[in-house]
Amino acid sequence: MAVGEQLALQLGPACGAGGGGDGFQVRLLRRAAGKADEVIVLAYGGRTVDIWWQKESATLSRLQNLKIHSLSVESSRALAGLAERSMELGCTIQDGEIWFSAGEKTLSIIPETIFSN
Repeated sequence: MAVGEQLALQLGPACGAGGGGDGFQVRLLRRAAGKADEVIVLAYGGRTVDIWWQKESATLSRLQNLKIHSLSVESSRALAGLAERSMELGCTIQDGEIWFSAGEKTLSIIPETIFSN
């Protein structure tokens, strides 16, 4: 990964607390933080994200270039509602807001910031 690059990871319900992948996630995030200028996690899964962060916050809060954002359950469901076969999905990110467009449908999501150094 070149200097100046960002790494965005997604942590979903299967990867959260009790999903069996927690240790792998922490190792992956630590490795990414050592290589990238900025690491951004977009987590989804409702309460699972909260449980995951409570478990891993002591370790991950030491990473100076890590940002963790969370989508609400409602936002995740709304985004899933845009999904169609052979779709074209547009995405614009500006001022902390994410805009999705799929055909005539649009969706605005403002992720909650869980952690930002």
